[in-house]
Formats: sequence, structure tokens, C-alpha cells
Amino acid sequence: MANVMVVPSCNTSLRQGSVLVDSLRRWNNLDRDLRDIPNINGFKTRFKSHWPTSYKPYMGGSRIAGVHHTRMRLGFSQLNRDLYLRGCEASPICSQCQSGLDETYAHYLLKCSKYDLARSVLIFSSLDSEGHPTSVNQFDDEALVHLLLKGLVGEDNLTNVRLFRSVHTYISSTKRF
Repeated sequence: MANVMVVPSCNTSLRQGSVLVDSLRRWNNLDRDLRDIPNINGFKTRFKSHWPTSYKPYMGGSRIAGVHHTRMRLGFSQLNRDLYLRGCEASPICSQCQSGLDETYAHYLLKCSKYDLARSVLIFSSLDSEGHPTSVNQFDDEALVHLLLKGLVGEDNLTNVRLFRSVHTYISSTKRF
């Protein structure tokens, strides 16, 4: 088969999920006619038509806030709990408030008293297409954090784009990162 890359054998699941191995697998899974396009511009044009729509909400808005949003989604944020789990911080406790609680995603997005004003704007701006509040009371903290980090599955892109822009505005206004 033309333009097929050899995927190295992996002894660990960590290596199997690495960027190199994942990229090679994704390349090999592309249609052959797409892999055989001889120039980069032609490839990019054709590839964009194959791009999954589920990635669209993650694009756009503030670049810096988007990076921090993605880091939270991936578990590599600069929140104390993530830093502590990676051995980069002495304590997971929130240094922004006096609560004594771990600075988790739920704490940062929903509980930290330092960000109450920014949070009220986040909740207010998370409106559905008719202007009704996305009923945040129907979610427990874990489900609400999942919603804010990953969006609503099965919803139109516009809903998730609005939601993510609200999250990006919140991240920017807290000046936490």
C-alpha cells in the first residue's frame, strides 16, 4: 500500500498513546487517495473536508483561553491539583481563596470565592438559542464541569461554540493563568 507509515511496536499503553504513534495510526487510516495527494495545499484542502465536526467548537475565540481550556480538558492544567499530581507543586490546595480545598476543575470553575463575579457572568452567558439559561441547576458539580470542559454531545455546534466562548471569557476574566 502506498504512503503507509510503519507504526513502531509499543510495550506500554503510555507509548501507544504518544503523539508519534497516534499520528502514524491516523495517517494510515486516511483514505489512500488523500494520502497520495502530491502537494501540501491540495492535501490541506481535501483534508479539511474530512475533519470531524466535533472539533469545531474547540476552535476560535481567545487563543490563550482556548489553550488553558484544552489543558483542563486533557488533565494538564496549571491548577494546583494537576501540578501536585505531576510533582510540580507541594500542595493541591487552592492558593486563590482561604477555603482549604483542593484546586480542582470543579473548585476553579464552580466554587472558588475569588472568582464569584466572573462565574456569575459565565453562568449568565451560558444561554440556549432562545436565551434561556442552560439549566445549570439540573447538573451536579461533576456533570457541570464535564459540560463546561467538553460541551454537550449531540448538540449543534452553535450551542457548544457559545458555551466554549463563555468558558474562554471566564478563564480570561479570572486572570488565573
